[in-house]
Amino acid sequence: MVRSQELGKYVEQYTGYHGSIPFTVKVLRIGEKANEEALIQISGVDDTLDGKIYKYKKEWQNSDTSLNKFIYVTNEIPGEVWYGILHSDSNWGNQTLTVYLYDTAETAIRIWPKETPVNLDPYFMYTNYRKQLEHHS
Repeated sequence: MVRSQELGKYVEQYTGYHGSIPFTVKVLRIGEKANEEALIQISGVDDTLDGKIYKYKKEWQNSDTSLNKFIYVTNEIPGEVWYGILHSDSNWGNQTLTVYLYDTAETAIRIWPKETPVNLDPYFMYTNYRKQLEHHS
């Protein structure tokens, strides 16, 4: 396994609720910071995306990046050309993050930074992503 891929130092962790059931969103920067790419995994929810890790690219929704409006999009989901999962908006100066699950894409689900994040190994998440790619090749 090639270890030359640049990875973020930490796996960011967020929590959301699908109905009354909590789920986790993990985000890991991959590649150079300027590329604005990340691996994103959603787990703990009854959805097609549950447990899957895909590489996403940040698309800014406004030329003024200080507004912090962006969407993380991917073309890696089988059968999809483009899918935006994680949306960021600025509400009166406060960043709000929402997730659009695959099976209920019309419903925005607000997520928050996890109160007690677990110390996760970025290389472990990357290795699982590579295994998933090899499995679907």
